[in-house]
Amino acid sequence: MTPFRRALVMGLTMALAAAGCGRSSDGIPERDWRTLYRHLKDDPTTLDPALVKDVAGGRIIAHIYGTLVTYDAEGNLVGDLAERWDVSPDGKTYTFHLRPGVKFADGSVVTSTDVVRSFGRMLSPATQSPRTWVLDRIRGAKAWMHGAKSIDGLTAPDASSVQIALETPFAPFLGLLTMPAAAVVPPGLTDFNNAGFGSGPFRVAAFRPGERLVLERNPHYRGPGPEVDRVVYRIVDTAVSQMSHYRKGEIDIMDVPGERYAVLSADAKTRDLVHRVNAANVYFLGINCTSPRFGDVRARRALAHAIDASLLVDTILEGRASVARGPIPPGIPGYDPTVTRVAHDPSRARALAADAGFDLAQPVRFLCKSSPDTRKRCEAIAGELEKSGFKVTLMPYEDVTFKQMLRRGDFDVYYYSWWADYFDAENFLAPLFLTSSDRSGGNPTGYSNPRVDALIRAAQRDADADKRATLYAETQRIVLDDCPRVWLWHTRDVTIRQPWVEGYRPSPIYNTDKGNRIRIVKP
Repeated sequence: MTPFRRALVMGLTMALAAAGCGRSSDGIPERDWRTLYRHLKDDPTTLDPALVKDVAGGRIIAHIYGTLVTYDAEGNLVGDLAERWDVSPDGKTYTFHLRPGVKFADGSVVTSTDVVRSFGRMLSPATQSPRTWVLDRIRGAKAWMHGAKSIDGLTAPDASSVQIALETPFAPFLGLLTMPAAAVVPPGLTDFNNAGFGSGPFRVAAFRPGERLVLERNPHYRGPGPEVDRVVYRIVDTAVSQMSHYRKGEIDIMDVPGERYAVLSADAKTRDLVHRVNAANVYFLGINCTSPRFGDVRARRALAHAIDASLLVDTILEGRASVARGPIPPGIPGYDPTVTRVAHDPSRARALAADAGFDLAQPVRFLCKSSPDTRKRCEAIAGELEKSGFKVTLMPYEDVTFKQMLRRGDFDVYYYSWWADYFDAENFLAPLFLTSSDRSGGNPTGYSNPRVDALIRAAQRDADADKRATLYAETQRIVLDDCPRVWLWHTRDVTIRQPWVEGYRPSPIYNTDKGNRIRIVKP
């Protein structure tokens, strides 16, 4: 430990001791130094990889289960259970070669049969997975989901090889295999929540909903790590409670509450412990393109000119985000740094609204979720629109009603975000812009452009990364001109660690961070 880090550790622990936080006589927290303490705001809905669709569950699954491939901390695709793989010239067949000697936490060896069985289980109608789309491109998967006896395109030629044949080429397919739904589970496992285990660095030791989730070391994990014996996730829903636990040394790594970001970033005792990672997401104002009011692109562009995204990032987000140029976040393959966002120009906004015959006296129906933080952001966005002459009626609803209204097209505009499931621009283009007649998926705007559909489909089939980048760039130019959404910002994941935590490197994709390199160094 460097002299600076040693001084930082002792300074913080002494300050905590002075505050009466249950320290030993030397100011060091009384705790288990082989246990890493983290937190979740909510209980995971499930720890069954086939059923997980929430962030909390996705984080935990990455600690417990292996996938054929995964992403490293820089977003590079690397092998996990597979040490290497081959792709056929036509882009339809993938052959994975498993690492020798990889074991589940019960000591049994992971084989290709386990991969085939796990994928079949996830796709089975009996499992009722909400993520069948992750693997349903495999040849025969849809027939399997309707009662067929096998999946034609999923085979195990030998104990260490898995072959996957797709119905049609899908260039980002490897990215799909990093997701929790593609995790490999041991045979016979049924109690995922209380005794779940896979080939990852940890296994479930105990889960007390509303209180804590305890993971313990997988004794058969071949490394690297894990560097601790246990990981205890405290379920702490309020920012006040989270900060209290952190100050007492009872949480080692914590998501920084928005209202505490400025203070923790400025305080000399904590500012060097704050970590910022550009998250793979985009926040936007979606526009109902089928509405009589916003069917004219000039009316949609008027909204874009009305919003000063830079001001909002600096004020309500306090720098915890970067202004979005378009739909694809920086760092995602396919991101185009030459894309130019619509400039903030209230005069131009009013002129375009007038040209489109838009009635500024009639309020814009602004749909959003009702959480306090979301409502605060939407009130600020509404304020920007009002500066350019728009009247706005904010419509905050709880999650179920919000989604129902989106599907019905019962809105003028709505506030939402899109987060990467895998590192490819296709994940930010196909869901948001492909024609969807029933407003399902990620396109409740009703936006439809045949040229955009054709470009996205072509990019999905083309294995050449440079050609895909060209197709993605043209797609972005068209959708920016059509303006079905106003692009706002990309947020940063902001966490704070204790000074005794080392080896912590936050991942931009939450569901691929195994947590196996984090270590605790007792001060």
